[in-house]
Amino acid sequence: MYGERNGTKAGPAGHARRSGSQSAKAYVISIFTSAVVASGCGKGTEDGAAETQAAADASGTAVDPSKGAPTPDSACTVIAVKTWQAFGPTSIRGTTEAGQVVQLTLRTDAKKVQAKGTYDLAAEIGAGCTHCLAVSDAKSPTVWTASRGTLALEQVGNPPTAGLSGSVAGVRFDFTATDAKGTGFVVPGGACFLLASASFDLKGTAGAACTTSDDCGTSDAFACDPVTRTCSASVRCEPAKDNPCPGDSLCLPQGESLDVWACYPGCKNPRSKDTCPGDTVCTLDPESGEGMCLALGKGVADGPCKPSDVDTGCVQDYFCAREPHGAFCRKTCDFTAPDPGCPAGQACNFDSLCAAAPANTPKLDAPCPAGKAVAEADQLIYCGLDGGVFRGACQPDGPDSEKATCRRICQQDGTGSDRTPRRGEAGAWQCPAGQVCFDAFDEGYEAGALGLCEPE
Repeated sequence: MYGERNGTKAGPAGHARRSGSQSAKAYVISIFTSAVVASGCGKGTEDGAAETQAAADASGTAVDPSKGAPTPDSACTVIAVKTWQAFGPTSIRGTTEAGQVVQLTLRTDAKKVQAKGTYDLAAEIGAGCTHCLAVSDAKSPTVWTASRGTLALEQVGNPPTAGLSGSVAGVRFDFTATDAKGTGFVVPGGACFLLASASFDLKGTAGAACTTSDDCGTSDAFACDPVTRTCSASVRCEPAKDNPCPGDSLCLPQGESLDVWACYPGCKNPRSKDTCPGDTVCTLDPESGEGMCLALGKGVADGPCKPSDVDTGCVQDYFCAREPHGAFCRKTCDFTAPDPGCPAGQACNFDSLCAAAPANTPKLDAPCPAGKAVAEADQLIYCGLDGGVFRGACQPDGPDSEKATCRRICQQDGTGSDRTPRRGEAGAWQCPAGQVCFDAFDEGYEAGALGLCEPE
């Protein structure tokens, strides 16, 4: 992921794999979605219950007859959805006042096409649910899935969440499993949740207040204007086009899934207000390594923060970065400078953000943590400390390898290709003899793109 100024890829510091980058998000999304599909579609089992044939209780919900009666409704936790947002092309998420997260996933394939209509959620407990509704609670790793209720889809797009609108009613969530025949049932005696009704409309409204493009619907009509903080069609941009934004504006990704792009006013002098409109300030963008105009946030140095598309989330010189255990204000830095400007004990990664630099940080070309851990991390594992800068990133030694190595970050010189990769730009960005600069971040081989050095 990178920023673009008039269609040209940004320089070295702009090849940010910021925590929360698209590949990272895809992994995070899969955690909840897999749980929804596994539990909501009856693929989960508990205490050998898969061998038990399902029966039906008085409400019509399939239950495991070997474990007694289901928890009564009066003992269930009542929840109410406060807001809904898109979460990828096939899922939407609703949050409750108490912090639970309700997720609706509309599965599609060659045989499953989403359409308007009313659907019985009790009929989809078993394997192969098409409309998978589930709830999670931050206090527990368990995912509870809909055991009864109805789903009404009033408008469905392609992908399904584009302009999606509809409602759910009379929903009960339980821990579910399947028997040996694939029939879904409720495992009795556990916690449960009740959702009386909830409506969702993700078409978006021009002029509505926003802090992220997720507030502007999923109809591909709007993005969140970083200056007015309202949903607008005019600020949307297409990064693949020549000159995607007027003047010196930057075309940058927005939203939880980073699939909406918007024009941000560019600027030359970080920490200056002279060239920025409204109450925005010239801030170093960790995505592009260039100046962009954003409002400042309230988060303090290394403290928690709320990621936003329209402000930094933090005080001057800090940026709100998504990390595995939350979002925190990290100091911005210059990845290409001799002195990047990070506090003691930290170093500048090529997200242009200061990160902890422990003494046991792997050295260039030295072994990293196990390859599986590297591949499943929801942010890059930086390595190769050199003068306050991480010069490398951990890379698995192969698609199925359990080993990983700290590879030097390199910059393409524009002469390489997949067939004939070169050593890259001369100087600190060039690969050592016997190694070539591979396109490890899907940025191509044009001059300025970053890659990783690997043996020829």
